[in-house]
Amino acid sequence: MDAEQLNQALYDKMAAEQERFRRELLSKTPEEVLSHLKPDVKGVLAEFGPERVTYVLAATIQGKEWDERFSRDNKAWAAAVPMAEPQDRRCFYTVNSHSTLLNGFVGMVRKELDAMREKPEQKPSIKEQLAAKPVPGETPAKPRDREAR
Repeated sequence: MDAEQLNQALYDKMAAEQERFRRELLSKTPEEVLSHLKPDVKGVLAEFGPERVTYVLAATIQGKEWDERFSRDNKAWAAAVPMAEPQDRRCFYTVNSHSTLLNGFVGMVRKELDAMREKPEQKPSIKEQLAAKPVPGETPAKPRDREAR
């Protein structure tokens, strides 16, 4: 085989793989395609924090206001996030991904952020802390002598 035949064989193989992948994706609903991202949403929020994720995703959508693949809700959400930097400086941290996938990811992030807001952080009660068993290896505090006061 010469170089041209090898290149043609490689091209044919890649085209067949791409077509198989395309058919597989088209046979699924958008929710099924994006379902593998759900665990990643919590991980991204935990790693980078909700404020940073919100800022980066909103800056990305604001930078692509011409792109009709973002939903109206996501565009309105992004427009409500104030930006501290001009548009030309935001390109250094915006997300470079397919707009449809990013739109789905933003929707999942927004749902998770709403769930986080609805579920306020609960402080442990003092009664529960006092009733809790001591940690093994930790010595409990000695009771104070009342007469020493």
